[in-house]
Amino acid sequence: MKRFGLMVVGGMFLATIAACHTDPFSVKPEVNVTLPDTPAEPVDEEPGDTSENPDS
Repeated sequence: MKRFGLMVVGGMFLATIAACHTDPFSVKPEVNVTLPDTPAEPVDEEPGDTSENPDS
């Protein structure tokens, strides 16, 4: 009987999670944006800028 009760509680838990997360794998986009056809060109960093790497 204990095992059956745990199965019922587990099923209710999974149903609750499924009801809250209708799109768990992000099939639909979250916002309505259009992406550019070509990727952006990389920006050249200044040689003296070390803000990203504080160890050097």
